[in-house]
Amino acid sequence: MPRTWPLSLPRFPVLPAGQDFYARRNTTAESCRASGAIVRFPHRGCRGLLATAANHTKNTRRIPFLFVKAVDVIRSLVYAALASVLILSASRFEATAADEGEQNHYAQFYGFSGVELYKLDKRSFSLASGDFNADGLTDLMTVDNRASCLRLFAQVADPDSRRKESGQYVNDLRSDWRFDVQQISVDKQIAGMVTADFNQDDRTDVAYIGTPDRLVVRYQPEKGKSDWSERWSVRLPELAPAAWMIATGDLNGDLKADIAVLGKNVTYIIYQGMDGEMQTPVPLINTSQQLSLLQIADLNGDKRMDLSYQATEGQERGLCARLQTEDGRLGPEVRFDLQQPRSVTLYDVDQQPGSEILTVNSRTGRVLISQLTTTEKSESSVPSRMLQFGVGDASGAKGRAVAVGDIDGDKLNDVLVTDPQNAQVLVYRQNGVDGLDTVEAYPGLLGASNICVADTDGDGTSEVVVM
Repeated sequence: MPRTWPLSLPRFPVLPAGQDFYARRNTTAESCRASGAIVRFPHRGCRGLLATAANHTKNTRRIPFLFVKAVDVIRSLVYAALASVLILSASRFEATAADEGEQNHYAQFYGFSGVELYKLDKRSFSLASGDFNADGLTDLMTVDNRASCLRLFAQVADPDSRRKESGQYVNDLRSDWRFDVQQISVDKQIAGMVTADFNQDDRTDVAYIGTPDRLVVRYQPEKGKSDWSERWSVRLPELAPAAWMIATGDLNGDLKADIAVLGKNVTYIIYQGMDGEMQTPVPLINTSQQLSLLQIADLNGDKRMDLSYQATEGQERGLCARLQTEDGRLGPEVRFDLQQPRSVTLYDVDQQPGSEILTVNSRTGRVLISQLTTTEKSESSVPSRMLQFGVGDASGAKGRAVAVGDIDGDKLNDVLVTDPQNAQVLVYRQNGVDGLDTVEAYPGLLGASNICVADTDGDGTSEVVVM
């Protein structure tokens, strides 16, 4: 059962961190919203503390720019004097703490400097970070569907060669100097993107969903080359574009990056082989046609990555998960009692094994931190949570039939379900470890309305009869 702790988010005042922010805050805010831009706050040591010490009022926005600049010059001189005092005081405190054997924390001196802006199109989305040119520096990548490309922001190694002066006018929004903007052309509209090493060459690659039904992996070229020509792709039928419909992580315990994609009726798992090649997609039947927010993280603290997603049934939304088993399989779906979450994030908050579930309640606006706990099983215990197994499209559920019996002679009962629309029989075998295994599909009869398991010839093994 998940344990939850409510956490209220306080309202922090938005305080400027220097003259650069004053010069841009009032004149470029509307321009940033109109054109779309990446906003970056570089770290600036204790400057953030000094900025928060100032009590700026709302009337500051109405002060003319030249007057504000003069005031900032005076304020900067005062801040410089205060900084000297603070640094000297911190040094004395550090010496005292060292003598007493105590640890000194500098979190109170953390802050940001001015804003760096980079132009983007309004249709840009899916921001990812990584080393995309093997130079050891962290780069950024976004999807730009208007320009039909992946836009790569490669961090420059020599800042002085790229540093630029700001525009002549205050509203002249020119991208800052830190990144060299490049384009990787694509031939389809992109619905989602993830980054990881998908071929075991120690370079960060890119995988994206090309509408309507294509998964494409673009491999990073060797160092010094810029042509992302090597690729791998596969068709995934019946994809329905949804928020966060693709995720990556180790889903079978082999320490390689796999890919999961949400479909309309099935979730596709594309495992990475031992040779670094992506394998044939493995479908997992969904329990709902409205799945979104696909994420991969260790939820139960067993050091294995689990699959989680949000399911919507009418007006109800809930968080679901498929926990990875000891033998590298994804188990049945488990639903958690999270009432109407507006946002869901998986993160290791307490630095203990297993990620916590951070949700924002849609009614109260509070952040809830939940943790998945497991109970020891015993012969007399009753399952406290329902496990769900998908059986296919809900439109064909009316004519389905279910049968239970031992069909493989292991003295464990298995479950069989007819799929009359697709002329299939879905088989869920017991694995002897944790219950029913993932579904196996076998040929059946079109429009089958009934099914049973019986030993019809008296040889001690059961047969399946379909009507």
